[in-house]
Amino acid sequence: MTCPDCKKVYNDHVTICISCGAELVPDEVPEKTEEITEGVFESTVPPSEKNDAEYVRNITFTSAPAAVLTEHPKHSGVFKTAASGLLTVLLFAVIMLTFGAFTARQFTQTDRIASVVRNFDLLSLPAAEIGIAADENATVGDAVAVMAAGSGLDSVKIRSVYENSTIKDFLCGVFIQYGGYLRDGIQPDVITPATLKSLFSENISVISVGTGYVISEKDLTLAFEHIDSISDLLSNFSVSALESRYGDALAFIRAYISVPVLVAGVVLAVLIIAALAAVNKTADGTLSCSGGAFLGAGLVIITLTFMLSMQIGFFDFANAAPQELARCISSAASGYMYSTGAVIAAFGTAALIWAATIKKLKKLS
Repeated sequence: MTCPDCKKVYNDHVTICISCGAELVPDEVPEKTEEITEGVFESTVPPSEKNDAEYVRNITFTSAPAAVLTEHPKHSGVFKTAASGLLTVLLFAVIMLTFGAFTARQFTQTDRIASVVRNFDLLSLPAAEIGIAADENATVGDAVAVMAAGSGLDSVKIRSVYENSTIKDFLCGVFIQYGGYLRDGIQPDVITPATLKSLFSENISVISVGTGYVISEKDLTLAFEHIDSISDLLSNFSVSALESRYGDALAFIRAYISVPVLVAGVVLAVLIIAALAAVNKTADGTLSCSGGAFLGAGLVIITLTFMLSMQIGFFDFANAAPQELARCISSAASGYMYSTGAVIAAFGTAALIWAATIKKLKKLS
């Protein structure tokens, strides 16, 4: 303590100044020191019974400033952005996969298959591509003409017969059965030489009218011999043969286009949107992310449909058979795919506009 008159300094035990006799008053501890330590440190020893060294040894940490306990807003923003981006990409993938499953299932329906088969130009395909033994550049029509040698049939007459006979109806029935197998697991009928002989016999009158040639018993015998010669080829198209070679792929396709997978895709999309809402905590943020996923999916579907129609990119096949199949599928499905892609894109655009409107209203308020 310090003497108020002569300013001489004494320790805490002296009460009267020995120089001037003035009464000594203990120095006051600044209260701001207590304010600084209050709520941060707590002493286990009363201040009047300790010196500075013991005070330091006995203090106990009780709490920290609020700034230490509060999560840094920058870290929270990074997590929110990363989680929203990941969920948006996942939603886009789910939309595309669900659309693909629904579209594939649509192509197993009777009317879609019939449209593809009726537009499919079988006679113009290279015979070698579908396993028919013939000359190197021979088409299926040429190979059939060779099989019907002696009957007066040529490629032109065979095409006329093909267009006016029940052959296309027969092929539609076959592919519809295989579509039912993929969709519902129903086993299709086995195609045997006897099946083709029956088909040939029921179209004899059409052949006679189209060619102006009356089919004789000798012609029938010759045609039936050629049909018997391709029995091994027919066996390759049986379900058992296809499953032995492509069992895993067929099982995947059947599972992919099943109704449970479609339902799971819709449910998963709803759950992802709910997760986006939980992460963003705002309607505009949720709408922006989900709208972006839907708009992106719709634009991708439209782009893929255009590529299929033009047979470019992924659909630029080297072999004639896949090219012809892509052309027929495009003819049967382009309208449906374009409209579906447009609806999905429109839904995403509406969500983005809604999100922008909400943000604008927030700024105005």
